[in-house]
Amino acid sequence: MRRPLLQKLRIGGYTSIRQAEVALGDLNVLVGANGAGKSNLISAIVQLAEMLRTASRESQVLIATQSVTLMNQFELDDLIVVERVDGATTFDRPDPEGLRDWLADPGRTLGKNLLGDRPSTKPALIHRALRS
Repeated sequence: MRRPLLQKLRIGGYTSIRQAEVALGDLNVLVGANGAGKSNLISAIVQLAEMLRTASRESQVLIATQSVTLMNQFELDDLIVVERVDGATTFDRPDPEGLRDWLADPGRTLGKNLLGDRPSTKPALIHRALRS
């Protein structure tokens, strides 16, 4: 079984989160009482995206993620899908026309693996189906 790309998230000194370490898996669900810090954790991911976007103005930044929340912070033109196909690595930009119906909710696009970047038995086939 393939390990998730991001296995652990460590946050310290961010809003109500003094220090937290969160183990991550293939599917992560935030559950807790009001005021427990769920929204602050999401906010930290959004702030990370903002910092990455700012850094990318000065230099090239490469991110490998399966986080819907992080992906939602970027435009489709900012994304390149990297996959292994027949033992080779392919680099593709998502086709906006093929994803037109999904662009109103990019989280739904990643959640359904329409970009093909999530572990799957046949991610390249899903990606190609959208492009045709």
